[in-house]
Amino acid sequence: MNRIIKNTILQYIPSEIAEEKEINPARIFAYNNNEIKNKTAVYVTEREIRAKDNFALQFAIKKSKEMQMQLRIIHPQNNYNKDFSDIKNKFIQNRLEEAKLDFEKTGLKLEIFKDDWPKLLQYLKKIDTGLLIIDFDPILDRSFLKNAPFKVLEIDGHNIIPSRFVSDKQEYNAATLRRKIYFNISEFLTDFAETSNIKNEADTVLEQFLSEKLPFYAQLKNDPSKNMTSNLSAYINYGFISSQRIALKVLNAECDDINKEVFLEELIVRKELADNFCLYCRNYKTFECTPQWAQQTLKAHQHDLRSHLYTLENLEQAKTYDSLWNATQIQLMEKGKIHGYLRMYWAKKILQWSATPDEALKTAIYLNDKYGFDAPSANGYTGILWAIGGLHDRAFQDSMVTGKIRIMTDKSIKTKYDIQNYINSFASPTNDF
Repeated sequence: MNRIIKNTILQYIPSEIAEEKEINPARIFAYNNNEIKNKTAVYVTEREIRAKDNFALQFAIKKSKEMQMQLRIIHPQNNYNKDFSDIKNKFIQNRLEEAKLDFEKTGLKLEIFKDDWPKLLQYLKKIDTGLLIIDFDPILDRSFLKNAPFKVLEIDGHNIIPSRFVSDKQEYNAATLRRKIYFNISEFLTDFAETSNIKNEADTVLEQFLSEKLPFYAQLKNDPSKNMTSNLSAYINYGFISSQRIALKVLNAECDDINKEVFLEELIVRKELADNFCLYCRNYKTFECTPQWAQQTLKAHQHDLRSHLYTLENLEQAKTYDSLWNATQIQLMEKGKIHGYLRMYWAKKILQWSATPDEALKTAIYLNDKYGFDAPSANGYTGILWAIGGLHDRAFQDSMVTGKIRIMTDKSIKTKYDIQNYINSFASPTNDF
């Protein structure tokens, strides 16, 4: 078996990218065996909310024309938004308004359905739906659609290599999935048949990243004082921009290959590993699917004396003794994100400061989902479980409280990076949340 080396994906990508004129059947998953009939085709978009670079949308347009069906495009904006911070809801709402305008520019209408799926299902029946197309999202349980009275097709336009295709099981770590991705990337990293001149905020963020940050990415991405992260994760999470398009743009960027390799490892391997985990572990908000060694070590240390214990209120208000951690929490509240490297530190300290691992996991998920612009997401849940539960990681030297879970300390971070400017930037909350 050929050995796969990390950060060599460019070797597996053809020099000329093919155009995907007909959607690759591997991107499509049928929820039921119903025949396509009736008058209306509906594309319900929850994870790929964009009018361009969208395999599901292209398929819906093509199929509705072939079947002479009316096409409706709907985004269900249900009640979970009430649990988000105001600044996060504002970000989502602004991007939705932008997406609606983008759809109008293509001659289509994006309808906002302000209710939950049971009501939406009733509505779909009422409008004589014969074909329903949905986005792939492993954190959304859509199994009830198997019993829908119309044809239901799911299209994976989030992953470059479809998650259901690339693996039929929960992968052990990044290395096991990386092999499968490298061997399949040439088939699935294609260009879109339909092009568009539409430009939105996500495109502007991407252009800035390509020109100002990507040339230094491998060296500086982990340095909080340099701000070299892409800032694309929130846009990717809701599908305001396509990962496929981002990857194609990165391939054509003018910079050293190592910067492309390091970024594509995160965009493709790590992001798609998160989808793999949430697809095959239905209890992805628990320790159930974490490695046995991790579960055992956390259990063995659950009664260790904690140096500090903080309530959820303390943590949410960034009221701890640790100025670096406080800064990460304030950045999360004010900006909807934490610098990628420090996000690991943020979660690991919650484990150290909580009465139990279960409490730590619940707290981290609550805070990330409430404030993080790129949450809820498979990436978010997987990242938290990596930091707190050893998911996709190995055992380290045994320590108090955290056991063999990899640790991060403010001392080690300060040894590597000059983070005082970062701390000063988020010294105290500026908004009342």
